[in-house]
Amino acid sequence: MHFNSKIMKVLFFIGMYFCLTPSCIDKNKTRPCTRATYFFDIEAAWMPQKDVYKVGDTITLVSKFSNVLVNQNGSMIDYSNAVNMGGDLGIALLDSVERTVKPGKDSFGFVSKVGSFVERASNQNYGINTNYFETNTGYQFECAIICKKKGVFG
Repeated sequence: MHFNSKIMKVLFFIGMYFCLTPSCIDKNKTRPCTRATYFFDIEAAWMPQKDVYKVGDTITLVSKFSNVLVNQNGSMIDYSNAVNMGGDLGIALLDSVERTVKPGKDSFGFVSKVGSFVERASNQNYGINTNYFETNTGYQFECAIICKKKGVFG
């Protein structure tokens, strides 16, 4: 009986997972999404690249990638019409005196040029989320980040 109740608990939790997991549909509501985990390397360029930025300097971030991506295991994945294609810009102030990490987002201004910014659901003062803009051949994001305060950031 003890062994049987453990199996029932495991089956219950597995069943609840599938019941509570929402369905996934692309933005045109034409096909279900594949619930799988993929890992891709996507490049971004920061301009200008310097060791030290001054208050008032503008740092430009540009990122573009194809809507057909090659997974790290070599599989080609078509991400056309993906919903909420984005990332996260994490920003922390490194306090060398107190040897702590503090929120750093308020030390910068953010201006989206292509794509958009979205507030984080949690730890909002430690960064901001990004949403890429979809083109016919891929996704792109471009923004300007303005330095507002002095500090060492990571």
